[in-house]
Amino acid sequence: MKNPVDSMLTSDCTVSQGAPGYTNYTSVVGGLVDRTSHLKSTVPAGNNESFIDGHVDWIDGTRLTNKFITGPTQFSF
Repeated sequence: MKNPVDSMLTSDCTVSQGAPGYTNYTSVVGGLVDRTSHLKSTVPAGNNESFIDGHVDWIDGTRLTNKFITGPTQFSF
């Protein structure tokens, strides 16, 4: 069985829109015009990840490699 310290339970999600090579984190259009959380200037600073044992880690924005893409909107975590 996996150690609970290594089992991620939840993660923030960084949302963006734009064509390949141009990603906009500060003007994301959906039901409202919004921006993603945790920005450092105009790029994501990172996300929080919580684990099954209750601890939370900060993940640097350069490590957000998992993506879910739907139309022009991209979710990174």
